Amino acid sequence: MLVVEDPDSTVKPGTEEQSEEGEKSSSPTLEYLWAFSCELTKGRKITSMAWNKINPDILAVAYSDCDPSNYKPSLICCWSLKNPMWPERVFHCDSWVTSLDFSAINPGQLAVGMYNGTIAIYNVQRPNNNACIADSSKCSERHLHPVWHINWIKEDTLFLREGGAEALISVSADGRITMWSLHNNDLDCRDLMELKSNQHTKKKKKAAGAKTKTECFLSVLTRGLCLDIHPTDACIYLVGTSEGLIHKCSLSNSQNAFDTYQKDLCPVNHIEWSPFSSDVFLSCSSDQIHLWKQDHFTPVFSFTSTQEVVKTVKWSPNWPEIFAAIKGGQVEIWDLDSNILAPTIVHRAASGVKLTSLLFTTGTDCVLVGDSDGQVTVYQLKNLSVGKCKKVNTLDYIIQHI
Repeated sequence: MLVVEDPDSTVKPGTEEQSEEGEKSSSPTLEYLWAFSCELTKGRKITSMAWNKINPDILAVAYSDCDPSNYKPSLICCWSLKNPMWPERVFHCDSWVTSLDFSAINPGQLAVGMYNGTIAIYNVQRPNNNACIADSSKCSERHLHPVWHINWIKEDTLFLREGGAEALISVSADGRITMWSLHNNDLDCRDLMELKSNQHTKKKKKAAGAKTKTECFLSVLTRGLCLDIHPTDACIYLVGTSEGLIHKCSLSNSQNAFDTYQKDLCPVNHIEWSPFSSDVFLSCSSDQIHLWKQDHFTPVFSFTSTQEVVKTVKWSPNWPEIFAAIKGGQVEIWDLDSNILAPTIVHRAASGVKLTSLLFTTGTDCVLVGDSDGQVTVYQLKNLSVGKCKKVNTLDYIIQHI
């Protein structure tokens, strides 16, 4: 495997970083492998990353300069694992890019969500100046506020009348969850749900041993911040809001959420279903990470390491008990089978650099970390006590014994 020296990294290639307690190299750690970086991306904040779902050698990365006093056009770079020194494709965007997602059916199609509310589809197989094949600018019902998350979803599972192979789902700060379909180089949309502000709530008690359900009385719209599609039922999705609520919704019901979860009033920065246990999901807000089961309306467990904001949290696609988070100026790797009270690995960013984005690889024990200086660093997870007995029910077993 190619190892490229990273002059800005605090870890030298081919060496292992010490764990938080300064133990020897046999302890769990992150080992620096290489970095995707070039002069074009240097100094630009990474805002989103996405693997190509058909060709796992292709990585899309969004770079945005969020400093209005020193504005630079946003970039989307498509990198190949064969060349970490220069991207294969470079696309320029007029607005900050907030979210990326590759199509699972058409490997060349990359969906892009932007801060100005625009949604666009790029064909990454085309030349750079002819890659945008559709956008939402002509849609009368387009978002006018930031699009914080987008997801492709197969239409044949949705009993939709559009008839296409895939559709896009977006969540925006305008309080709408919207479905998009591509027609003749234009994007048409219809709203799936409006996120109405939770002005009043009351808890409805049930029989002993049964879950307590929260009833919401809804009024004005509230900002949607994140979204995730259920791993086995594509009609079910979770959406997190600026009021600290997580709604479980259905594509077949545009009026009401099935269930609503809440721990506190802090904005929900990210939510993600477990790829191994379809009843379990993670969320992060403020300085905590919450572990949920969909039949419980309060967290099964909450993880706290430092009093800093958790920007994102990601499940490992390879091990059911592993997840990673960006918290303050550090990356945390949690192994729930080893310790539920503290992260197993803590990696701190270099001085003056902020960590902004996180992505696991599928099939290998690597994690990618994007930062504020335009660098995507690839680390290998070393010396974790996982993988020897990989079982789907490992996570459920851990939760039962918390």
